[in-house]
Amino acid sequence: MKVTRHRAISAAIAAVAGLAFSAAAPALASGPPAPSWPQPRFDAAGTGYNPAETQLDAGNVGRLVTRAVAPLGRPFSAAAPVVADGLVIVTGYYSNGGQRGEIEAFPETCGAPLGLSCKPVWKAFVSTDDSMGVTVADGMVFANTLTPKPTQKLWVFSDHCGTGGATCRPLWTTNIRGISDADQAPTVAGGVIYVPYGRVGDAALLAFPEACHYGCQPLWRGPLPTVLDDSAAVADGFVYVPDYDGYIYAFKVGCATGGKACSPVWAGNVGEGGPRGVAVGGGLVFAGSQDGDVYAFTAKGCGGQLFCLPVWTAVSKPGANFLARPAVAYGMVFIANYVTGYLYAYPEHCSEVCKPVWQAFTAPQNLGAPAVANGVVYVAEGNSAKNVGIDAFSVHCATGGGTCTPLWHGNGGSYYVPSDPVVAGGELWTSGGPVNGPANLYAFGLPVPGAAPATTALRAGGRPAPRPALAH
Repeated sequence: MKVTRHRAISAAIAAVAGLAFSAAAPALASGPPAPSWPQPRFDAAGTGYNPAETQLDAGNVGRLVTRAVAPLGRPFSAAAPVVADGLVIVTGYYSNGGQRGEIEAFPETCGAPLGLSCKPVWKAFVSTDDSMGVTVADGMVFANTLTPKPTQKLWVFSDHCGTGGATCRPLWTTNIRGISDADQAPTVAGGVIYVPYGRVGDAALLAFPEACHYGCQPLWRGPLPTVLDDSAAVADGFVYVPDYDGYIYAFKVGCATGGKACSPVWAGNVGEGGPRGVAVGGGLVFAGSQDGDVYAFTAKGCGGQLFCLPVWTAVSKPGANFLARPAVAYGMVFIANYVTGYLYAYPEHCSEVCKPVWQAFTAPQNLGAPAVANGVVYVAEGNSAKNVGIDAFSVHCATGGGTCTPLWHGNGGSYYVPSDPVVAGGELWTSGGPVNGPANLYAFGLPVPGAAPATTALRAGGRPAPRPALAH
């Protein structure tokens, strides 16, 4: 069985239970909506695409500079930040066990002006493993963590639960009984929290009501044969989950009440155990496979049949392996290959055997899931401090399978393997840090007028500048 990013990260993480303390919630300020990237893959459909971004584009992304480096309260962070309600929320953890994980909420303004040192607005302690991130919806922060057994705990906080660095108490929590390896971030849609649960032989998708209380019980559960390998995606009236048995399973939204079990409406095989999470767009469901191929299925199934064939398959190089979730935007599917180190852009609607529109080399062992905004696709790259960072490409950088070069490369000066990037309100956010810590939250943005000049990652004429030395 091949190793996925979740297995590689979570294998080093021990678990210890923890509770958080109280802080008063301030009134929310009125005004225009704040920049937003509220779920790890932007939305419940997992598209990885922010259609509201207007500031960063292919014409100016080459001028990005590091605007802020904010230390986290824990040595490691593997999850993408989320941006919502004027906050940037990120998680941190210990790799050697014995201490609690932490959620930290920073002001969304901490990336400007250039070089501003930023401290959290509030923090909360949770069970040890919160390396897979959180989701924000309807003024609440949702986290799914492991406890020492190991089993699971679902945490719900107000997203403005404190100020001045206060430690917050959750609105409610619930323990999920049984042994579990599933610590993926919850997906929230339509007032329901979708949480992966379990281990081989006892796995399920659990659907909890968003408006609940301590000891909350699921509305329904979708039993699965092996174990979920990523967060769920919700779109077109279905909930889509990848199972380690090599299938994508689709459950009907609201398929049961009272905690009853649901059966999948349809399933599609991707040719190899351990598919990563899916992205849904244009009436199709997209997933990469550890056999090195990309699969597209009709989102609503195949006419009542349980097992559906893909409408198209993209065959990459022999020995390739997709371990990251795809992004869907601008009529294309963007996905990074772990073995080859290439980022591929495939047509969303394609012939039976699909060929890439363009491709770009980033670095071997690339685990990054792309983020797309305003004509630019961003992807984390690298497997060591020598080649790590974020690359930015134009979504239309080539045709006919041509090879693209990045418009920008940035690394904050001390990355090891950065989290997946997110883009909102003219800022690019990611977390990471040196090999042995400490972890940081990084903000990249355009230079601030009147601020001291900063070195960008590109020379004049679009050629990459030498990358700065990294801390080991």
